[in-house]
Amino acid sequence: REFVSGAMPDAAADVEASEILVDLKTTVVGAYPKPEYLKIPDFFNTGGDQKAGLLGASLNAYSEMLSSQTEESKEQLEKDVMRASTEVIAKQCKCGVDVVTDGEVRRENYLHYLCRFIDGIDFTQPKEMSVRNNAYTALVPTVTKEVRWRGGLSCAEEWRKAQACAPAGVHVKYTLPGPMTICGSVFDTYYKDNARLSGDLAKIVNQQVLELAASGCKYIQIDEPVFARKPEEALSYGIKCLEDCFAGCPEGSVERTMHMCCGYPGHVDQTDYLKADPSAYVRIASALDASCVDAVSIEDAWCQNDLSLLDNFKRTKVILGTMNVSSSRVEEVSEMRSRLTEALKHIEPERLMVAPDCGLGLLQGEKYGHLLDQKLANMCQAAKAVPLLRKRVHGAEDPLQPPQKKIA
Repeated sequence: REFVSGAMPDAAADVEASEILVDLKTTVVGAYPKPEYLKIPDFFNTGGDQKAGLLGASLNAYSEMLSSQTEESKEQLEKDVMRASTEVIAKQCKCGVDVVTDGEVRRENYLHYLCRFIDGIDFTQPKEMSVRNNAYTALVPTVTKEVRWRGGLSCAEEWRKAQACAPAGVHVKYTLPGPMTICGSVFDTYYKDNARLSGDLAKIVNQQVLELAASGCKYIQIDEPVFARKPEEALSYGIKCLEDCFAGCPEGSVERTMHMCCGYPGHVDQTDYLKADPSAYVRIASALDASCVDAVSIEDAWCQNDLSLLDNFKRTKVILGTMNVSSSRVEEVSEMRSRLTEALKHIEPERLMVAPDCGLGLLQGEKYGHLLDQKLANMCQAAKAVPLLRKRVHGAEDPLQPPQKKIA
């Protein structure tokens, strides 16, 4: 195995190899199946068996839910949300997840929920358009004027409520959609300039990030799957906008995370869905490593990257997708642990975290819900006692300490 830390020894040096077992930290990406009593349509539970997970599947249903709400129904829904948040967090903790989410149980999907509080994004005039490099056609809201934060939502307050549902010592991560991904999920009739629209959206996301940080949220994640679809645009302006999202975020008090998956399929076990080309990871890895981001979340269970990809991350943590979120197959602990052992040939254990490839919402209901519990528990077990080969040169180990990230 290669060195995990330290410099390469001289050929004549006295080298002693030893294997140790390390525990890697675990997290989830965002979404979790909603319990049946929580009557919030989302793109996992709306649109039929073949469209679960596809953008726009729940747009009209969620709009209708909002328009039909009474004060009494809003109050009951909030009680159900808090009950669901408590249950979802408890399930993650039972499986062994270290950094949890509230399962995004309030949301119709990971990105349009926030958009409903942005002036200039109109959900009353949705349009159909081809999305995700023509992977499918989706019904999306329309950008009709300059985008500004309208208010009516406090991400910080939502996080405080979710954190209160967690056991003592367990951190709840809060997720936000990134500018490029929002831009790729709306029909733009005003800007007609993706870079400019993304720049204005970054200012809106940044406002939420700063309020979350001020409230004590330690883990803040920006979701940018469109980076993997459009790596050249990510390099041109997307990473700059991502950094703008974290601008002014207190150094050291928040782990600034970005998630970059290759896309949800329409249903579990779908094999013909056009995912993003995972080679995009290699193209933008070094630029992300040079950014202010502290951790980058990528898929690996689905696509099985060449793990030399991890060599490109010299300073940044990598959250490695180790569980396939769109497959009904329950991965064995041994196979996942073996993959993590291979990953540790390329990155220090302090900079490797373990997660599913993406959100978990597809694995729901009687057919798949019990499989989710098994898959997630196996993933967390695989992250414990991972073999790591250390080499001792002249009787001393010299762990490589990655440089500090720059401040946004």
